[in-house]
Amino acid sequence: MTRLVIPAFMMPKTEIAVFKTDHHKDFRNYHATPMWKVARATSAAPTYLKGIEHEESGRIFIDGDVWANNPIMVALVDAVTAYDVGFDQVEIFSIGTGNAPFGLSKPDLFRGLIAWREAIKAAMFLTTDNATAQAKLLLGPDRCLRIESAEADSAIEMDDYDEAFARLPDRAAEHFESRHAEISSLFGNKVLPRERHFSGT
Repeated sequence: MTRLVIPAFMMPKTEIAVFKTDHHKDFRNYHATPMWKVARATSAAPTYLKGIEHEESGRIFIDGDVWANNPIMVALVDAVTAYDVGFDQVEIFSIGTGNAPFGLSKPDLFRGLIAWREAIKAAMFLTTDNATAQAKLLLGPDRCLRIESAEADSAIEMDDYDEAFARLPDRAAEHFESRHAEISSLFGNKVLPRERHFSGT
């Protein structure tokens, strides 16, 4: 089974959460959570989907991209802390969902909350660039393959299913063909099956 680390965000207190399989003896909180709940928790994007309640604590899970829009560093930190590996033993394949450019005019910078509302969205995208840059600094650029959508495709809104379905499958195929050699090099060796510390209990 694949090792998983899936970010989410808990409210009303501002707490981060990372759903993890039981691939380490310390990871005992979330491994038994049904996958549909994990999927709902990590994808409950504010203004698009309502949060999902964690019955045991009364907290509400919302989209993990509030703090980890690009979870590349979440996975990297987990790999080097849960296992006895160094950065030179890690390779990352990261698939983005588009990073639309954002800017504010000089007058807008002084207009307060109304003008800055969209800047919140931009700040989340900036965490994507920052996470990729951090991973490449730690691993080296040749050990971190990031594939990102073109500018026009990244402008598709999250709730625009028709446009996404019409355009994105072809774009994915194009990316795969153009970078086939780089992608294939990451799948040359089969990893050992993961441990299961608590799933049987």
